[in-house]
Amino acid sequence: MAEPGTLQSFAIAVGEALRPLVRATESVTEFSGFMRRLGWETTQFIAPVSNLAPLVKAVDEVVTREGLTESDGVQLLGHLAEFFAALRALASVGSGQLPSTMDETAFKREFPSQLRDYLIIEYLLSGQPRLGRLLEVLGVLRLQKVAAAGNRPAFVRRQVAWADLASLLDDPGGVFRNAYRWGDDAFEGVRLLEATYGLADACGLGVQYGVLSANERTYLKAGAVTSDLYPTDKRIVRWEFINEPSSTPKLFVGLGVARLPKTATEKPGLAILPYLHGSAATEFPLTDAVSASFKANFDIAGGVALRLRPNKVPSLEHGFLDGSLAADVDIAIGLLVGRDQPIVLIGQPSSSRLQVGSLALRGGARARTGSNSGSSAFVELELTGAALVISTGSADGFLKKILGDGARVDFSGTLGWDSDQGLYFTGSSGLEIQIPAHISLGPVEIQSATVAIKPRNGAIPLELTATIGVDLTVIKGVVENIGIAAKLTPQDDGNLGPFQFDLGFRPPNGIAVVVDAGLVKGGGYLFFDKEREEYGGALELTISEIVSVKAIGLLTTRMPNGAKGFSLLVIMTAEFGTPIQLSFGFVLIGVGGLAANYLPSRRGNIRRGAVLKARLEHAADHHAVPRHTHRDPRRHHHPRCPRGCAA
Repeated sequence: MAEPGTLQSFAIAVGEALRPLVRATESVTEFSGFMRRLGWETTQFIAPVSNLAPLVKAVDEVVTREGLTESDGVQLLGHLAEFFAALRALASVGSGQLPSTMDETAFKREFPSQLRDYLIIEYLLSGQPRLGRLLEVLGVLRLQKVAAAGNRPAFVRRQVAWADLASLLDDPGGVFRNAYRWGDDAFEGVRLLEATYGLADACGLGVQYGVLSANERTYLKAGAVTSDLYPTDKRIVRWEFINEPSSTPKLFVGLGVARLPKTATEKPGLAILPYLHGSAATEFPLTDAVSASFKANFDIAGGVALRLRPNKVPSLEHGFLDGSLAADVDIAIGLLVGRDQPIVLIGQPSSSRLQVGSLALRGGARARTGSNSGSSAFVELELTGAALVISTGSADGFLKKILGDGARVDFSGTLGWDSDQGLYFTGSSGLEIQIPAHISLGPVEIQSATVAIKPRNGAIPLELTATIGVDLTVIKGVVENIGIAAKLTPQDDGNLGPFQFDLGFRPPNGIAVVVDAGLVKGGGYLFFDKEREEYGGALELTISEIVSVKAIGLLTTRMPNGAKGFSLLVIMTAEFGTPIQLSFGFVLIGVGGLAANYLPSRRGNIRRGAVLKARLEHAADHHAVPRHTHRDPRRHHHPRCPRGCAA
C-alpha cells in the first residue's frame, strides 16, 4: 500500500477530529451525552447543531477517498469553510430553537468556540497523545473542571489558548503563567499536576498519582495560610524511574511533584521531591526508548525538596524527614527520550511528519552554606534532531511537481529556566523552508520557493515567496523572495474558524539586474530588509571602457534604539579607462565622493527648522540683511533670526 502523502495525512486528521460530531447525531441518546460533556442539558436534538452533521459527512466522504487529488483537496477546504461558517452561525441561533433547559444567551456566547475547541483537543489527546499532553503542560491546551450551576451540569471545559498560541515561541513562560495563574494566589497547581501525569503516561513512563506521606505533608505545609489548604494538596505525582526490590542492594529511584500552599509572605508554588534508596548508576534505561540519569553528592533517604515559588530564589533542603539538614547539596536529574529511531510527534513515520531525534528533560539544584551560601536551580527541555518532513507521496501530483521527492527542514532548540538567568530559549523563534525549484517558463525561471512562519506580536504570519530569474539575453534579472503574505490572527469569529485570515502582497527582498549591451556593461542590486527597515543598493556600469561608474548606498529608517529617524550613506566613484594626464607628472585615474547624514526624527527639530526657514525668507524679502555681512556671515545675527543662525 502506497504511503499517504501530505494531503492524505491532513485529510485523515480532519476526518478523525470531526468524527465525534457524526457519532453524536446518530441517536438522541448519543446527542444528549455529547451535549452533557459540553455542559448542556437536553433530551432532544437541537436542529442548528444536528444540522452540522451533513457538512461533516460531506467532509468524511472526501476524506475516505483513495488517492486524493488536488481537486479533492480544494473540495475538502470548501466543505471545511462551510462547516466553520455554520459553526459561527450558531452564535445567532433563533429563539425557540433551544430547549427550555438552556440559557440562550450563554449558548450563543459560548457554544460555537466551545465545540470547535472540544473537537480539536479530543483529537490531539486521543490521536496524538504525546503532542497533546505536551501542549497541555505548556498551557496551550487547557482543561478546567467546572462545577454544576443552575441548569448546567458539571463538565470539563476544553479550551485552546488561541490568543497565546502565537506567543508560544517568543514567550513560552507567558503562556504557562496565563494557563496556570503562576504568580497568583489562585495558582492552579493541581491542574498542572494532572497535566504532568498525563504527559508522563503518554510517554510510557511509570507514573503514579499518589498521596504525600504524613511527614512530607507536615514539612510542605509549614507556615501555610489555612484558607489555602485543600484536600488536593495531599496529592503528589511520582515518576518511578527504578523499582528493584529484589536487587542487591535494593534500589528505588524516582521524582515527585506536589503543590506548595501559600504562606503569609509567599505565593503558592511547586515542590519537587526526588528520592533515592540504595545506589544507582549515572544513567540507566527505563524502556527501549527512554533512559534516565541521576547524580547526587549525598544520601537522600532523609528527604530532599526543591521549593519553587514565584519571584523567589529556589530553596533546596535535605534531611527534613529525619531532622538533619545537610550543609551542601548537589543534585541533577535527567530524562532522555529517543535514541536510535526518531520520535514522530505528528503524522506517520512513512509520510509527512514532525519528528524529533531525542527529547531531553534535565533539572538540577545546588545549595551551599558558609561564605558561599545560597541556592540555585535549573530545568530545561531540549529537542535534538527535530525535523519537519513534507512527503509528496504517490497522490500529491501538484506537490510532486514543485517539491520533487519532498522537502525537509531540520531544527533544534532548548527551552529552559534558571534561577539566576531566568527563562531562556535557544534556537529560532520561527520556521523557514527553502525549496529548490528550477522551473523554466520560457525566459522566466522559478529558481526557488520559500515558506516562512515567524510568530510575532500575537499573530502568525505565513509567507509564500519565490525567487524568479529572467533572461532576455541583453538584460538579465533576478527578483528575490516576491510572493504573498498571509496573517493568522486569533479571533473567535474569524473567517477561518478560530483565526482571522488576511492575505496580501509580499514585496521582494531584492532585485538584481545585469546588462551586457556591447557599449554598456554592468549591473546593480537593490535590497530591502523589512524587519530592520533598511534599504541598500550597489551599481557598477562601464561605458565603452571609457569610464566606469560605481555607487553604493545604504539607508536606515529606524535608529538602533527603535526610534524613528534615518541614516544615509552614499559612496560614488568614476574611474577612467585611460588616465588623464595632468601637469608635473600627475595623472587623474578617477574621482569620487561620499555623502552621509544622520537625523533622528524629532518633531521639535522639524518645527524649529520650519520656523527658521520662514524667518529667513521673511528677512530676505525685506532686504533686512546688511551689506557688510558678506565679510563673515557666521558672525552676524539678524534680530529676526534665532541666535546662532546664519542670515
